[in-house]
Amino acid sequence: MSSRQSDIYVGGGLGGRDGRGAPLDLRGTGGAGPSAGGRRPGSRRWLLIIGALAVFVLAWMFGPRLLSLSVPVRLNGETYKVKTGTPVTQFIDDHLNVDEYTGDLLAIDGSPLKINEGETPVVTVNGRPAAKRATVKAHDVVVVTMGADRTEPITENSTLVQPKLSRNGHGQMIEVTDTGQVGVKVTPVGDESGLQAPTEVRTKAKAVKLRQVNAWKVRPKVVALTFDDGPNPGETESVLKILAREQVPATFFMVGSSAKAYPKLVKAVADGGHQLALHGFTHKSLDKLKSAEVESELKQTAEAIEEVTGARPDWLRPPYGAVNASVYSLLGEQHTKVALWSVDPHDYQKPGAKAIASRVVDGVGPGSIVLLHDGGGDRKQTVAAVEVIIKKLKQKGYRFVTIQQMWNLSQ
Repeated sequence: MSSRQSDIYVGGGLGGRDGRGAPLDLRGTGGAGPSAGGRRPGSRRWLLIIGALAVFVLAWMFGPRLLSLSVPVRLNGETYKVKTGTPVTQFIDDHLNVDEYTGDLLAIDGSPLKINEGETPVVTVNGRPAAKRATVKAHDVVVVTMGADRTEPITENSTLVQPKLSRNGHGQMIEVTDTGQVGVKVTPVGDESGLQAPTEVRTKAKAVKLRQVNAWKVRPKVVALTFDDGPNPGETESVLKILAREQVPATFFMVGSSAKAYPKLVKAVADGGHQLALHGFTHKSLDKLKSAEVESELKQTAEAIEEVTGARPDWLRPPYGAVNASVYSLLGEQHTKVALWSVDPHDYQKPGAKAIASRVVDGVGPGSIVLLHDGGGDRKQTVAAVEVIIKKLKQKGYRFVTIQQMWNLSQ
């Protein structure tokens, strides 16, 4: 082989020349691989793996020691050395008596009732409320402030204050001009101590205002005959016959239960041109009943009469004349007026027909309202006296009117 051929062959092999034709120096290269300044591609990955393992080993060897290092933490102005990661609650318990920072339970009058049973202390870390599972870190500032006192549970006992009556005028016919207002007083009582706080007026009572008309001041010689406690089979019918014969109107204050039991008598009274009015459903004293019971007494009686006549009565004579501010207030809401009486012969005591008639005739004056009974027992004496009363009063020049007519005359 010629020398030229040998040069070409070597230049193309591993021991040939470089790209400029110069001979390559392979010393120290191991006879193969990249140039002396190069590095294997996989060696970098191995270095990263080795570094990670070293970090892991160091953490395993020294991590617990680092975590257990004590760091400075301030608590209510004092600095303490505390292991990193200690719960804030444990840190506080280790250095403070938490009970001293717990509020007290107070009685209703402000006196201590139970120590350390108030609100729990307030804890902040670096000025912010401490999280439930917070742990301390270096240079944390923990502040524990006093928990608030709390007052024992309280029950309010309420008392209703009935309004007073404010009367304008004097007389037997009464109209409610202002229904007033029930007052409320409240007395707080401690559930545990039993102590009472001062009573306070929650709602002020407002007087019920009445306008009373004195029937005696009616100038014409008029008189109103009124009959209570009916209708009653026998006596009511007898009274109606006398009134019809004498052409005298009257006012019948009916007991609701009787009106419901004898609707034909209710119709007979209405057909005779007489006024029908309320006298309670069971003849109970209204001033001794609760408001709901009074309302029921009035409602049932009115319905029993209205069902027969088609008209709802708007006058009441309270049984026994017993009525208080609460009843007046309810009557005002229902636009119902009250009629009492000025002449009472006590016919229910059965003194005799002659005595009944004499008491009425002697007691009547202009504008008198006469109280008689057609029910509630044996009223034969009253029936016998009615005709005598009418005849004698007519002789004295009296004219007979109903309660509503008397009211109209007095306005």
